[in-house]
Amino acid sequence: GLCWQPSAKAVPDATTVLPLPAAATPAAATPEPSGPPLNELMQLANTANAVEQQVSGPTLARIQQLVTVCIKAVTHLRNHVHFMLHSVHRRYPGVRIIIADDEYIGLGAEEWKRLSSLFSDLNVTYLQLVPRSGLSAGRNALAAACQTKYMVLLDDDVFFTASTRLDLMLSYLESRPTVQIVAGSYAQYDSRAAATVVDDYSLLFERSASQPREWRAYRPPLPERWGSCRRVHAAHNFFMARTETLRKFPWHPKLAIFEHEHFFLQLYLANQVVFACPHVSVFHHRAPNMHDTRYITNSIRFKEHLFARYFCEAFRKDVAHFTAPYWTYDCMKFELCPQWTNSSSCTPMIDPDLWTKSAITATPFSETSSSKRSSKKGAEEPDTSKQVARPLLVLGEAGSGAGLVAQLL
Repeated sequence: GLCWQPSAKAVPDATTVLPLPAAATPAAATPEPSGPPLNELMQLANTANAVEQQVSGPTLARIQQLVTVCIKAVTHLRNHVHFMLHSVHRRYPGVRIIIADDEYIGLGAEEWKRLSSLFSDLNVTYLQLVPRSGLSAGRNALAAACQTKYMVLLDDDVFFTASTRLDLMLSYLESRPTVQIVAGSYAQYDSRAAATVVDDYSLLFERSASQPREWRAYRPPLPERWGSCRRVHAAHNFFMARTETLRKFPWHPKLAIFEHEHFFLQLYLANQVVFACPHVSVFHHRAPNMHDTRYITNSIRFKEHLFARYFCEAFRKDVAHFTAPYWTYDCMKFELCPQWTNSSSCTPMIDPDLWTKSAITATPFSETSSSKRSSKKGAEEPDTSKQVARPLLVLGEAGSGAGLVAQLL
């Protein structure tokens, strides 16, 4: 795993009063364009932390009392969790952290000992979920476990920098009782441009005046003045929200992926107010396998058509067609159409009921990976005499069914 131990001066005493840094336009970092991504990441993080200032004692105490940082983790638990947790601790020491993990590969004893020690030191609560529970079930578990008034939602591949201003988000929510969510943006390193770019994935929803079941979602322009916030209808999965709101409007429990539009459209239809502050950001480390053809082909992350029908079923009375920047949901024909290619081909949405109707109740697997026997031709084959039945995760277990889908694929 990636380890990052903060220096002694990075964590001053909580009573130390330092001025809050002003929200300014971030300068583009220009690390060397060559070299492995991890080196680029560490160089950027070191540059950001070199100019970072700790929040003041009273502000830090307020964040510690009112805010919990909640992380939905899976594949990055081993690789990035140390770096991520220390980046949170460096900026906001002592803040409560909850990690919800649905990794399906168990941790070894030594690895768990190392992680549990880190969790204890940094005030971390660890939630072990049913394997492959998915994003929605994990986030709902985080909201249920959160005991503070506000929670910060994060994925497991982001890191805090000097621009991660939880104090600004908290002040915004505290001073505006009608606002339910304040979102930030992603800062990402673009290797082609050799610079860091800010990705503000905010959306506005628009309903057709003549066809009330026709919708589109589009990106609004950035604020004219950097450092200001504006009202939006959907935002990045980095935001601070009122915990009560997330419990009242949970993520769809069966959307293991592809949950974004459903979550924010339900908030919009319920007149919940969302604001976005592009100048508040986390650094996003894009995984290298995002460009791996084999990963894209096999990962359930890229099988959106298996889950899109849940969106249509949830908004049966309100949505016939919903066009977003990357997809169009045709809820009349139950088709999912990509928007980022010139191809006009659409993929049929899979009926979730068919997953269980045609599913086999159990599938065999080898008790040990080393159990092998030689065939007549001398080739090694799995020893079927030691195979045992492994039950599949049935649809709806842990609110997902993603485990069943993954098995069937």
